[in-house]
Amino acid sequence: NLGGKELNISQIVLKTEAEANAVISKLQAGGDFTKEAKAQSIDPNTKNKGGNAGWLPVGAFPPNVSQDLQALGKNSLYTKAISNGNSWYVIKVNNSRAIKKPTLQEVRKQIEAGLRQQKVEKYMNDLRAKAKIQ
Repeated sequence: NLGGKELNISQIVLKTEAEANAVISKLQAGGDFTKEAKAQSIDPNTKNKGGNAGWLPVGAFPPNVSQDLQALGKNSLYTKAISNGNSWYVIKVNNSRAIKKPTLQEVRKQIEAGLRQQKVEKYMNDLRAKAKIQ
């Protein structure tokens, strides 16, 4: 479901498409992505890290965008602004790799905790269904 691949990306988040396109033009002309992110991004989580958003599964992106991003090589700028409805993103693909699927041993405790929680919820729901409240 995650796409089998993940991308290490950097992003610059802007308020308008015009601002995003202006930044893309500046970067295509040789501008420094890190400096632009620190100067212009409105995302407090990545701004101070030069736009670095870390590793994200390809499935986290809209399908048409994920195909384009996967086709880009290492340290490549995506030349289209991406909208999420509220903001506009300028994306740079820093690297890509296959998603490492965790082993059963790595996720065993999480699975056990989830199953215990399901049993507790079922037990509580059964008690509520049988209860007579006056």
